[in-house]
Amino acid sequence: MPDCSTFALSYPAGFCKPDDILHFIESSTFQKKWDSSGLDLEDDLCSLQLCIMANRADDLLIEHTGGVMRHRHTLPSSCEDQRKIDAYYVVFREFGIAYLLTFLLDCEDLEFSNDDREEILTEVTNVLKEIKRLRS
Repeated sequence: MPDCSTFALSYPAGFCKPDDILHFIESSTFQKKWDSSGLDLEDDLCSLQLCIMANRADDLLIEHTGGVMRHRHTLPSSCEDQRKIDAYYVVFREFGIAYLLTFLLDCEDLEFSNDDREEILTEVTNVLKEIKRLRS
């Protein structure tokens, strides 16, 4: 039997660093929409999370929302019709947490009013406060 202590995992330089690995928290809105959408938890949600971790640099920042990003994602369960979603999330880098706020099926364009942005900023701020409270 080979000595397993000599094996090492390797991947291309710059592909994935330990601080790229995130823990995901879903808002109740996200959970309800996901459950009612019929999307797959294993393939669709896991692929969304992996893509967010691997490729945040291309995601669109939503101004005045506390760092909320939009990630456009093609669902693996929809190979034939290339179904897509826009997922809205924020990363709390210091805690290694991504908070999934909501998503839209089929990449509808979404315009945020000033009131929407203020409400989102309040939610993001409250989530960050709760994370800090739980971590202290």
